[in-house]
Amino acid sequence: MYGNSDSHSLFQALFNQALDAIAIADDQGKYVEVNPAACQLFGLSRDELLGHCISDFAESEFDFPQVWQIFLEQGQVKGEFRLRRKDGTVRETEYAATANVIPHCHLSILRDKLLRS
Repeated sequence: MYGNSDSHSLFQALFNQALDAIAIADDQGKYVEVNPAACQLFGLSRDELLGHCISDFAESEFDFPQVWQIFLEQGQVKGEFRLRRKDGTVRETEYAATANVIPHCHLSILRDKLLRS
């Protein structure tokens, strides 16, 4: 059906054109890849966003180590997340996340709830 090169091109196009924010984090929760929609949601360029930890965008009461451990143990989670952007604005998001889509790479897809209504 598709060769490796074709499959890679197809997935790269889907990743880049997706309307929802797609982010891939490493085992520490640091972003290693993001799509353009993620950059728009977070209000940062790709270079600014890469290397940041999910917790950098959470509210102060968010217990990242506990939430991250539960996520890694369960393998899949869905929920809501208050994303604090660099400019101080907060975006109410909903997300779906899957651990280890590739070993040590964790996928999250986020959607701004305001844009969904």
